[in-house]
Amino acid sequence: MQKLNTKTFPLLGKRLIEASAGTGKTFTIASMYLRLLTGDQGLGKIPVDKVLVVTFTRAATEELRGRIRDRIRDLYEDLLRQHLDPNHQLDDYHQHLVDAFIQEGSSIAELQSWLQANLTQMDESAIFTIHGFCQRVLKQFAFDSGVAFESEMILDAGDYLLRAAQDFWREL
Repeated sequence: MQKLNTKTFPLLGKRLIEASAGTGKTFTIASMYLRLLTGDQGLGKIPVDKVLVVTFTRAATEELRGRIRDRIRDLYEDLLRQHLDPNHQLDDYHQHLVDAFIQEGSSIAELQSWLQANLTQMDESAIFTIHGFCQRVLKQFAFDSGVAFESEMILDAGDYLLRAAQDFWREL
Protein backbone atom coordinates (compact mmCIF):
# COMPACT_ATOMS: atom_id res chain seq x y z
CA MET A 1 0.00 0.00 0.00
CA GLN A 2 1.27 3.43 -0.97
CA LYS A 3 1.07 6.45 1.34
CA LEU A 4 -0.76 9.36 -0.27
CA ASN A 5 1.17 12.63 -0.59
CA THR A 6 -1.31 15.53 -0.79
CA LYS A 7 1.27 17.79 -2.51
CA THR A 8 2.04 15.42 -5.37
CA PHE A 9 -1.12 13.35 -5.78
CA PRO A 10 -2.17 13.78 -9.44
CA LEU A 11 -5.18 16.04 -9.95
CA LEU A 12 -6.01 14.81 -13.45
CA GLY A 13 -7.48 11.45 -14.35
CA LYS A 14 -9.38 8.96 -12.28
CA ARG A 15 -8.15 8.30 -8.78
CA LEU A 16 -9.45 6.15 -5.96
CA ILE A 17 -8.78 6.91 -2.32
CA GLU A 18 -9.75 4.05 -0.01
CA ALA A 19 -9.28 4.37 3.71
CA SER A 20 -10.92 3.56 7.00
CA ALA A 21 -12.85 6.09 9.08
CA GLY A 22 -10.69 8.73 10.72
CA THR A 23 -7.68 8.30 8.46
CA GLY A 24 -7.85 11.69 6.73
CA LYS A 25 -10.01 11.31 3.62
CA THR A 26 -11.77 14.63 4.23
CA PHE A 27 -8.43 16.32 4.91
CA THR A 28 -7.05 14.90 1.66
CA ILE A 29 -10.04 16.03 -0.40
CA ALA A 30 -9.85 19.53 1.13
CA SER A 31 -6.12 19.64 0.35
CA MET A 32 -6.66 18.61 -3.26
CA TYR A 33 -9.46 21.17 -3.57
CA LEU A 34 -7.09 23.90 -2.39
CA ARG A 35 -4.52 22.76 -4.95
CA LEU A 36 -7.13 23.12 -7.72
CA LEU A 37 -8.03 26.57 -6.44
CA THR A 38 -4.41 27.77 -6.55
CA GLY A 39 -3.50 26.31 -9.95
CA ASP A 40 -1.17 23.52 -8.85
CA GLN A 41 0.25 21.21 -11.55
CA GLY A 42 -0.18 23.94 -14.17
CA LEU A 43 -3.95 23.50 -14.36
CA GLY A 44 -4.69 27.19 -13.94
CA LYS A 45 -6.73 28.68 -11.10
CA ILE A 46 -10.08 26.95 -10.80
CA PRO A 47 -12.76 28.85 -8.83
CA VAL A 48 -14.97 27.09 -6.27
CA ASP A 49 -18.01 27.26 -8.55
CA LYS A 50 -16.19 25.12 -11.13
CA VAL A 51 -15.17 22.23 -8.86
CA LEU A 52 -17.55 19.34 -8.19
CA VAL A 53 -17.24 17.17 -5.09
CA VAL A 54 -19.65 14.26 -4.68
CA THR A 55 -19.97 12.20 -1.52
CA PHE A 56 -22.44 9.80 0.07
CA THR A 57 -24.18 11.59 2.92
CA ARG A 58 -25.52 15.06 3.69
CA ALA A 59 -23.40 15.13 6.83
CA ALA A 60 -20.30 14.45 4.73
CA THR A 61 -21.16 17.28 2.33
CA GLU A 62 -21.47 19.76 5.17
CA GLU A 63 -18.28 18.47 6.78
CA LEU A 64 -16.42 18.82 3.47
CA ARG A 65 -17.76 22.29 2.78
CA GLY A 66 -16.69 23.44 6.24
CA ARG A 67 -13.27 21.82 6.03
CA ILE A 68 -12.61 23.28 2.57
CA ARG A 69 -13.68 26.71 3.78
CA ASP A 70 -11.34 26.30 6.78
CA ARG A 71 -8.41 25.29 4.56
CA ILE A 72 -8.93 28.31 2.29
CA ARG A 73 -9.21 30.60 5.34
CA ASP A 74 -6.07 29.05 6.90
CA LEU A 75 -4.02 29.82 3.79
CA TYR A 76 -5.46 33.34 3.59
CA GLU A 77 -4.68 34.04 7.26
CA ASP A 78 -1.19 32.53 6.94
CA LEU A 79 -0.50 34.93 4.07
CA LEU A 80 -1.78 37.85 6.16
CA ARG A 81 0.54 36.85 9.02
CA GLN A 82 3.44 36.75 6.61
CA HIS A 83 2.51 40.19 5.27
CA LEU A 84 2.38 41.65 8.79
CA ASP A 85 5.51 39.83 9.97
CA PRO A 86 8.15 39.32 7.25
CA ASN A 87 9.89 36.77 9.53
CA HIS A 88 6.80 34.54 9.53
CA GLN A 89 7.39 31.40 7.51
CA LEU A 90 4.52 29.71 5.72
CA ASP A 91 4.09 26.05 6.49
CA ASP A 92 5.44 23.68 3.84
CA TYR A 93 2.06 22.94 2.25
CA HIS A 94 1.04 26.60 2.08
CA GLN A 95 4.39 27.49 0.55
CA HIS A 96 3.83 24.80 -2.10
CA LEU A 97 0.44 26.36 -2.96
CA VAL A 98 1.86 29.89 -3.09
CA ASP A 99 4.65 28.70 -5.38
CA ALA A 100 2.09 27.05 -7.70
CA PHE A 101 0.00 30.23 -7.81
CA ILE A 102 3.03 32.40 -8.55
CA GLN A 103 4.11 30.03 -11.34
CA GLU A 104 0.80 30.87 -12.98
CA GLY A 105 2.07 34.47 -13.24
CA SER A 106 0.24 35.97 -10.27
CA SER A 107 1.38 37.77 -7.13
CA ILE A 108 0.78 37.04 -3.46
CA ALA A 109 -1.58 40.05 -3.29
CA GLU A 110 -3.59 38.51 -6.15
CA LEU A 111 -3.63 35.18 -4.30
CA GLN A 112 -5.04 36.86 -1.19
CA SER A 113 -7.72 38.56 -3.27
CA TRP A 114 -8.47 35.27 -5.09
CA LEU A 115 -8.79 33.36 -1.82
CA GLN A 116 -11.06 36.02 -0.33
CA ALA A 117 -13.31 36.00 -3.41
CA ASN A 118 -13.58 32.21 -3.32
CA LEU A 119 -14.29 32.19 0.41
CA THR A 120 -17.33 34.36 -0.22
CA GLN A 121 -18.55 31.89 -2.86
CA MET A 122 -18.22 28.74 -0.75
CA ASP A 123 -21.97 28.61 -0.09
CA GLU A 124 -22.49 28.19 -3.84
CA SER A 125 -19.78 25.54 -4.18
CA ALA A 126 -20.79 22.29 -5.85
CA ILE A 127 -20.48 19.85 -2.97
CA PHE A 128 -23.30 17.33 -3.15
CA THR A 129 -24.47 13.90 -2.22
CA ILE A 130 -24.81 11.58 -5.21
CA HIS A 131 -28.60 12.00 -5.07
CA GLY A 132 -28.36 15.76 -4.67
CA PHE A 133 -26.08 16.08 -7.69
CA CYS A 134 -28.35 13.91 -9.84
CA GLN A 135 -31.41 15.90 -8.77
CA ARG A 136 -29.67 19.18 -9.58
CA VAL A 137 -28.63 17.98 -13.05
CA LEU A 138 -32.13 16.68 -13.81
CA LYS A 139 -33.69 20.01 -12.77
CA GLN A 140 -31.09 22.08 -14.57
CA PHE A 141 -31.50 20.10 -17.79
CA ALA A 142 -35.19 19.22 -17.46
CA PHE A 143 -35.96 19.88 -21.13
CA ASP A 144 -32.97 17.88 -22.35
CA SER A 145 -33.65 14.95 -20.02
CA GLY A 146 -37.43 14.89 -20.52
CA VAL A 147 -37.96 14.94 -16.74
CA ALA A 148 -40.62 17.18 -15.26
CA PHE A 149 -39.44 20.26 -13.34
CA GLU A 150 -41.12 19.13 -10.15
CA SER A 151 -39.62 15.63 -10.17
CA GLU A 152 -38.24 14.46 -6.87
CA MET A 153 -35.65 11.77 -6.29
CA ILE A 154 -36.79 8.94 -4.06
CA LEU A 155 -34.13 7.64 -1.69
CA ASP A 156 -36.09 4.58 -0.56
CA ALA A 157 -37.50 2.71 -3.52
CA GLY A 158 -38.57 -0.29 -1.43
CA ASP A 159 -42.31 0.25 -1.98
CA TYR A 160 -41.84 0.57 -5.74
CA LEU A 161 -39.70 -2.56 -5.89
CA LEU A 162 -42.27 -4.49 -3.85
CA ARG A 163 -45.09 -3.40 -6.20
CA ALA A 164 -43.02 -4.27 -9.26
CA ALA A 165 -42.24 -7.72 -7.84
CA GLN A 166 -45.91 -8.30 -6.97
CA ASP A 167 -46.98 -7.20 -10.46
CA PHE A 168 -44.41 -9.53 -11.98
CA TRP A 169 -45.59 -12.55 -9.96
CA ARG A 170 -49.27 -11.81 -10.70
CA GLU A 171 -48.60 -11.99 -14.43
CA LEU A 172 -47.11 -15.50 -14.19
